[in-house]
Amino acid sequence: KPEEGSINHRVQRLAKYRFLRKQSDLLLNADDLDAMWVCLRENCIIDDATGAEKMNYEDFCHIACVCTEQIGPKCRRFFSPSNFMKFEKNEQGRIAILPFYLYVMRTVSLTQARIDMSELDEDSDGFLQPHV
Repeated sequence: KPEEGSINHRVQRLAKYRFLRKQSDLLLNADDLDAMWVCLRENCIIDDATGAEKMNYEDFCHIACVCTEQIGPKCRRFFSPSNFMKFEKNEQGRIAILPFYLYVMRTVSLTQARIDMSELDEDSDGFLQPHV
């Protein structure tokens, strides 16, 4: 571990700060999440039996393209085949858009919380230290 106040220590802290800022910039913000929700709602199919808003895999891929155009590439990671397969499908192979959107929101929120906590871990040992 670099000694407190040394050049190595300052460089390490700066590198960590820049890394955490870069990770934070890759996350969707509130406006991005709102835009994603609008995109999901505009491109889904309404189930006649339940009234639920759903999408099949083809819709999922189309929405991924539309979101990438409107929001940017940072939303692309949520539109992977493995993410689509995580959700319960009906007989037509459609998933509800609300659980998918909530998954995206939770993932973004959890990642942001981890980044925020990492900023408070001054010595990068995985433990937060109380302020004295």
